[in-house]
Amino acid sequence: LYAGNYLTFLKDLNSYKISFFVPNTILTQEGYEELRNRFIDATNIEALIQSKGQIFIGAVVETVILVLGNRPLDGHKVKFGWISPDGSIEEQASVPQVNFSANYKSAFAAPADENVSNLKKRIEAVGVKMGDMLNFNQAIALKHDRAACLDDAPLTNKHRMVLDGRHISRYVTGDSRNYFKFDVAKIHSCKREDIFLLAEKIFMRRVGDRIIASYDDVQRFALNTLVVVSPRPACTWSPRFVLGLLNSKLVNFYYVTFLKSSKKVFSEIQARQVQQIPLPKLDPKNKSDVAVHDRIVSLVEKMLTLHPQRAAAKIPHEQTALDRQISATDTQIDREVYALYGLSAEEIQLVEASA
Repeated sequence: LYAGNYLTFLKDLNSYKISFFVPNTILTQEGYEELRNRFIDATNIEALIQSKGQIFIGAVVETVILVLGNRPLDGHKVKFGWISPDGSIEEQASVPQVNFSANYKSAFAAPADENVSNLKKRIEAVGVKMGDMLNFNQAIALKHDRAACLDDAPLTNKHRMVLDGRHISRYVTGDSRNYFKFDVAKIHSCKREDIFLLAEKIFMRRVGDRIIASYDDVQRFALNTLVVVSPRPACTWSPRFVLGLLNSKLVNFYYVTFLKSSKKVFSEIQARQVQQIPLPKLDPKNKSDVAVHDRIVSLVEKMLTLHPQRAAAKIPHEQTALDRQISATDTQIDREVYALYGLSAEEIQLVEASA
């Protein structure tokens, strides 16, 4: 069944010499950049066929079928497709092979239609990259097991609450029963305390299908399932403004569509890829720029107030009212971000349709 459908899918290809299953991390993972460039420069990439679900019984690794020809051809287009567990293959689209070279780390990204490609160019024209203005630091990786490093109470005034990915959600930073007294002897990586002792910072989950970010102003520590985001010296933006952007539909659309790994199992948010997201370059001396910055900050502050109220609400009608306020405020933030990037109504529809 697989063979028959597979050959039908390939029947109109110009030529192919070799075809094999490989982990789908080859499509976007940074470590495979050199290999992707070799394929782009020296072969005809005939097809990339990803799997919907697991093809191999008991397998955990997600796979892609890579079909290579023996020479690069001018104007050649790569066919993208999906293969289901029942063996059926659905053709997705085709994209010029040369386009891969323009992707971040030459990623074999899923093709986008012309409107989405134009939107990508619009977003990328706004100013700077996130990594130019913000620091991204993976939090503490312990040398030993948690029990040997963490305490269940703040035993001294040097102990800080330590969080991991399960303790945060969009705009919400929860509490943990774990405390850590900073000790480099117990730390494998992230042997610096200063990034946690900032007056304001952002936590971002490392695992998920989209960017999930929360706010901290009480100097919590974190383990390496979280990334610590803080302003660089040149950044004049409030961390709350950055928080609104990170959680917005537009920023997540760009990340998921153009940067995110195709991996579904234990999907990881790569900080280096998030750093590539374009951000508007606001001028603190420009009244219009200051106004939009302050509006987003005000809306984010409202979200930071509404979420604890929602968590504490016990009466159903109060919960419903707060849910509506949260949803409305979220929508307002998205509208401000769309305006910040100068999106048209048609471009906004593209983003909203993908959410």
